[in-house]
Amino acid sequence: MLQGGTIIGRGKNEFFLIFVVERMEVRQLITVRWRQLSRSLEGLSVFHWLLFVVISFGLLAALLQVLMNKTGAAIVAAVFSGLILSLHLSRSDRQFILLFAEKPFQLYFTEYFIVSLPLLALYLLAPSWYLALVVPVALALVALLPYTYKPKLFQLNFSRFLPAHNFEWLAGFRKYGLYILLLYLVALLLVPVKVLSLLLLWLITTAIMAFYQECEPLQLLRLSEQEGASFIKGKLWSHLKLYLLLCLPLVLVYSFFHVDHWFVPFVFLVLSGINLCFFILSKYAFYRPGKQLPGNSVLGSVAMLSSLLPFLILLPLVLNIRFYTKAVANLNYYLYDGD
Repeated sequence: MLQGGTIIGRGKNEFFLIFVVERMEVRQLITVRWRQLSRSLEGLSVFHWLLFVVISFGLLAALLQVLMNKTGAAIVAAVFSGLILSLHLSRSDRQFILLFAEKPFQLYFTEYFIVSLPLLALYLLAPSWYLALVVPVALALVALLPYTYKPKLFQLNFSRFLPAHNFEWLAGFRKYGLYILLLYLVALLLVPVKVLSLLLLWLITTAIMAFYQECEPLQLLRLSEQEGASFIKGKLWSHLKLYLLLCLPLVLVYSFFHVDHWFVPFVFLVLSGINLCFFILSKYAFYRPGKQLPGNSVLGSVAMLSSLLPFLILLPLVLNIRFYTKAVANLNYYLYDGD
């Protein structure tokens, strides 16, 4: 009995120790993510913070209206789960998590659940409140996936189709190309459904935003041998042409199926082009040779979200005017003076 009691006692102690260690791992990871988020937001002005708050409230209000419709609520749940799945399959920190935690599932699920909290709160206010229970189940299933998806059999040589000087797109398509192509094909298949293909095109544009989060080395920047204004104009024009070539086939097919409002996809394409310009201008407005610009993902997200809100739809255009001047001045410094 004593020996059995000792074994039972040891079992309880071990269980308690494992429980404490797991809670510490989750707490430490949340602390790390919070510090990373804080660093990415450093340097944002009061104006940007206020803008971000206004857009966030506007987006939440618009999203709540969508959730009031049961079909819309189901689509939002599916799209959100798909985005989390894409994030999970392309995580670059998986090796770190495996070394850091004994049970990575708990860390993955905690991260995804925290991100989903605003959406879950909105679901509780909507008729389809039960989806607030379904979404966490979907997140748990995603978190259980034990591998990183690397489709070697389907890798494409995107350098055949993209000019060498558009290195942002080359690097971006090597990393996200398969996901973008899959979204594009799904968008083509769903063209008969109103708006849904445009939503997928919006997601593709959001993925393209990630192409502009890293600054090229100074030597590469100076290869152009141009002044700041000429460099920016050339960059905007070449990347807009690429974006137009990517999106125009889908827009034309969509317009053919929905002749009654053929102009909508073209207006959407113009707004998306303005957002693409914003990605480029914000990159060079804050350009630092060879550095990552995590704060630009926040600004880019604000620009993308504003395209869904009628009262802020022209905000990226206004910011483009401001960032153009700042980008030219910043580039001239590095092209002529900075080292």
